[in-house]
Amino acid sequence: MYKVPKKVLATLTQIKTFGTFGERYQIMRVIKPAFCRDWWMKVKILSTGEIIRYRYSQIVYDPIADV
Repeated sequence: MYKVPKKVLATLTQIKTFGTFGERYQIMRVIKPAFCRDWWMKVKILSTGEIIRYRYSQIVYDPIADV
């Protein structure tokens, strides 16, 4: 089992956008560690329902979506 940092867990269930004008997505769960203290996260694109892997290091730079 992996010990997931609190800062990574704090992003769960947030709704963000891919960049300033991108699609909205919801952070679903932590999948596994990636390279250099990064984490793979499972996110759901809200407009299509598609579920993809996305890196935590990218998530931290994406803005929180306007609801």
